[in-house]
This record gives sequence, C-alpha cells and structure tokens, in this order.
Amino acid sequence: MGGEQWRTGRRARRRWSSGCRPDHRADPSCRHLRFAAVTPALYFSPSCSKCRTAQSILDEHHVEAQVVRYLDVPPTQQELKRLMALLGIDDPRQMMRTGEALYAELRLQDATRDELLDAIVAHPILLERPIFVCGDRAVIARPPERLLELL
Repeated sequence: MGGEQWRTGRRARRRWSSGCRPDHRADPSCRHLRFAAVTPALYFSPSCSKCRTAQSILDEHHVEAQVVRYLDVPPTQQELKRLMALLGIDDPRQMMRTGEALYAELRLQDATRDELLDAIVAHPILLERPIFVCGDRAVIARPPERLLELL
C-alpha cells in the first residue's frame, strides 16, 4: 500500500500520506491527515471473474466495500452521472461495454450522452465492470489490480 497506513473506526476511514512522520500520526491536527467518511463501493457482477478477483484483492487488503450488484438494482441516470464525475470522464462510452452485442443491436454508436445513459439504465449489462469507488475517485478495475490506485 505504498507506505500508507489505514485506521478504521465505526463511521470513518482515515489515511495518512507517506509524507507524514510516524510521530505525527497520533496528532489529529497534522496537516497530512486526509479524511474520507464514505464507505468504498464495488460495482459487482458475481458471474464476472474480474469482479471476483477485485473482491479478493479488497479482502486481502482488509478493505470493507459495499458490494453494488448493479444488474439486480440498475443505477439511475443521476448515479451514472456521479460515477462519470468520479471516474473523470465526459463520454459514457468510456464506462460502457461497447463490445457487447446489445450495444450494436441498440445502435448506440451515434447516440447522445443522455441516450447512452438511458441505455445503461435500461440495460445495466452495458456498464463496464468492476468499478471501484473510494472517496471522491473511482476506477474501472480492468485489470482488477487498478483498484489498488485508490487504496
């Protein structure tokens, strides 16, 4: 984990950057202290081997993440827009499975941004997986080891 340490509490996770001296870690006023009260989330499909590998990596690093089974409960357009912001992307295609037969069947190649988001809401299989969200960032975990960037 690159020299960083995690402390867990009932309601929050605190992470100290590797630039912080060990004697500062006990000082809550340390300027290196970064605070994230959001529980990490993993957009997950149990039939996907990459999702299962991502879950294993999180387990190995003792990270408790909320598992979002997006195929069972599809995300709303607003949730997808939030995901795009966290991923730092403007085009929904960057988080879509464009090689999926359904993508071609629905003729989404020339679709607008809102049409693409509506397509994901109606057909969540089009959402790329796994997606790992931690704090104010997200990553499409392909390969699954990419989620380590956020730990």
